[in-house]
Amino acid sequence: MNKIENLVNQTKKIIASDKFEHTPEKLSEIVRLLKDLSLVDVGLESHHLKQSEQSSQPEKMLYQHIFEDQTVSIGIFLLRSNQSIPLHDHPNMTVISLALFGSAHVVSFDWKNDDGRNVINGGGEVVQVLNGKFQSGEVISCFPSQGNIHTFKAITNFAMLDVIIPPYNDTDRNCSYFKLVSKRLTDENEKKIQTTIYELKVLPPLNLPLVPEPYLGSPATSLILHKNNILSSSSS
Repeated sequence: MNKIENLVNQTKKIIASDKFEHTPEKLSEIVRLLKDLSLVDVGLESHHLKQSEQSSQPEKMLYQHIFEDQTVSIGIFLLRSNQSIPLHDHPNMTVISLALFGSAHVVSFDWKNDDGRNVINGGGEVVQVLNGKFQSGEVISCFPSQGNIHTFKAITNFAMLDVIIPPYNDTDRNCSYFKLVSKRLTDENEKKIQTTIYELKVLPPLNLPLVPEPYLGSPATSLILHKNNILSSSSS
């Protein structure tokens, strides 16, 4: 079994457990499996964006689909330097991201008052929980109530593999995009430490400029191989 197929199988096994929760502890094995992946495993060792650190081409972002069912979606985003994934959320979802090559600037936020109605109400106040560099070999995660709103801007040509649990849908897990409209300082906490509070506004649905690209890495399932073996056996 190759590493990608093992990642899919182990992820589905973890999610299917009666004790599954969207916590770092429950997802630590997925993080370990991601950190063990190489560019060869995902077929990016000779990708044209890997060959140069910078690119001035104003082209669209690329996306390679690896696997998806009702419980998990896995794919690779490829950005040229200075391209951005806009500020967006993952409602009731966990996302574990592995930087495959290059680096990006990532900023994440939490809702200040998460009553489940911020998107419905058109926005709300958030607190910044991450602002830093995300580079090759590193893994970061967002959870339903932690770092769930985030944005990425590629510093160099950049590739990132996402494990999304569960995938978006058209009912209770729609993707919303946001705009930062204001910020203020406050000391509304027990230690009276000044914190910057940001105001987010929900934007109309965006057509993210993604171009599908064939995934050339190890297969996520051996089902096709099994079928080919059956066909070969029956024809011989």
